[in-house]
Amino acid sequence: MSFSKKLLSVFLAFAVLVIALPLSGISSYASDVSEFTYQVLSEDDKTAEITKYTGAGGDVVIPSEIDGYTITSIGMETFGIEEPNFAVLSLYIPKSVSSVDSVSLAMLAGCASFTVEEGNESYSSANGILYNADKTDLIRYPAQGASSVFQIADTVINIGFGAVAFTNLSEIVIPFGVETVSNFAFAYSTVIETVVFPDSVSFIGENAFDFCSALTSVTLPSTLESLSSYTFDVCSSLKEIMIPESVTSIGWNVFLGTALKIIYGVTGSYAETYANENGYEFIDINDLTIPGDMNGDAFCDLNDIDIMLRISTGVTEPSTVQLKLGDLNNDGVIDGFDVAKLDILISSDASE
Repeated sequence: MSFSKKLLSVFLAFAVLVIALPLSGISSYASDVSEFTYQVLSEDDKTAEITKYTGAGGDVVIPSEIDGYTITSIGMETFGIEEPNFAVLSLYIPKSVSSVDSVSLAMLAGCASFTVEEGNESYSSANGILYNADKTDLIRYPAQGASSVFQIADTVINIGFGAVAFTNLSEIVIPFGVETVSNFAFAYSTVIETVVFPDSVSFIGENAFDFCSALTSVTLPSTLESLSSYTFDVCSSLKEIMIPESVTSIGWNVFLGTALKIIYGVTGSYAETYANENGYEFIDINDLTIPGDMNGDAFCDLNDIDIMLRISTGVTEPSTVQLKLGDLNNDGVIDGFDVAKLDILISSDASE
């Protein structure tokens, strides 16, 4: 099933809430209204929704008004749903818009920047990234953003539907405080290798990592209670994962199309039951004997140092397993001393 069809089916089946885009205010943008079709929402209020963009792409400006109707919404099929849209390079949203369909944003695979007019009460933006007004929802990271690393703002509580889809990011830093990750959040980001969830995340949606083919390491939070269906669908490089004791249910085909062989967990937990019932090797985390292995890939390298640095500087919170393996001097915390010790261990192993 194509990404767009999955998006559409999941959207309709689960009534995924609409999300929107904002950015810094620039009122001098001009739009060509002939490039848009619309439908009237209210004759009394004279409001309308954009239903289709028919232009050639490039820097697209959503008009605030067409034929006397104020544009308040951007519909699901505005930028197409059959194939990802690579033609739109930037998108400007006027302050009149209070609703943008989440599927329309997820399909913008060629967009490098979003801008929201100053005064928009529903959306905001910073550095080309779309948020809701108070920046608690990450609406859309531009798929063609210049950076290879994205550190999500520490105000964010929810990572929206398809919010980081189709990106070329190699790393995403998720701060403590993020609670929910929506369906298709990271889908088709084919470069990303490592994701660490802090122990504040309680929900990760369906198809969250659809076709993230380079993903090799995921640290799930101890606050997670379930794994949604198709979470790691066609993550073909994923060979092992640690499932925390807090997880008590796992949906359909969570690891479909992966190379998963090993599940780490706690003996007697649901993770062990799931592993045994589905033919995976199960290893108790209490039997792990590789100090400094922060991402659970069974060896220590610069990726582990990077994770430990983020923990030691307060960017992310350690999971239970990370605290166990990363506290190399056994003082109850992961700090600069542990980072230095791991660096020495890795350097000495490399020289042998």
